[in-house]
Amino acid sequence: MKNIRTAFSIYTGNIEAVLFLSVVILTPFLAIHQWVASICYYIGAFYGNPLFGDFANSFLVVLFLTICQLPFARFTLAEMEDEENRMKKSFVLFIKYGFSTFLFGILFSLGTFFGLFAFILPGVAIMIFFYLTPIVMAIKDQPARKSWKPAAALAKKHFFKLVLLLVAVTFIEIILGYLVNVGVAMITLNTLAITLSQMLLTLLLFPLMTIIMTVYSKQWFDELYPFAPTVNHREANTAPPKKVGFIQ
Repeated sequence: MKNIRTAFSIYTGNIEAVLFLSVVILTPFLAIHQWVASICYYIGAFYGNPLFGDFANSFLVVLFLTICQLPFARFTLAEMEDEENRMKKSFVLFIKYGFSTFLFGILFSLGTFFGLFAFILPGVAIMIFFYLTPIVMAIKDQPARKSWKPAAALAKKHFFKLVLLLVAVTFIEIILGYLVNVGVAMITLNTLAITLSQMLLTLLLFPLMTIIMTVYSKQWFDELYPFAPTVNHREANTAPPKKVGFIQ
């Protein structure tokens, strides 16, 4: 519960910065997702294969939310370490490793869904064991190819805790999403209004989910790799020496 309280404290204490990150980072991805998913549903309906739209929609959700974990994870770590320029460091890391996360997200999404369609359990295993990779990227300040193994090790070490967290967060998001849909439907049945309400809910909940996962992941990483260099060590080693004197 201590980690949950820490995560909520970071979220509520920096709500303006968190919402700014959501608007700048998440909103474009959500808009692209809605546009591409609509086209895929139309194509699926035209050719009599609605599953194509469902697959494309789910694939894009996992891909885009995997990418968007990165800046929120970096912001959380900066807040936990009481660093300065938190927002700048979040954007810098997102730009630095965005393409690496994109490539990983494609493999992660495809592996998850092909595993689910084939035998179910392999897809679930892939999702759980590699879910923390973007967060480990932020912790280690390294690309995905150097972070997926530590992420899998964390998931293996804390498998049941991670599953419980993912199930709890997903359940809460489903319940809130249902309540929002019911509330909007009582006012209007306009599709755009329902879509925008779901996007707004994602803008609010996704950062909190990532912050919670980052707080837990940082604790697990420090326990499993107590002497491993992290983003703070790397920045300290690459920072230019301070000038001594009156002019600094």
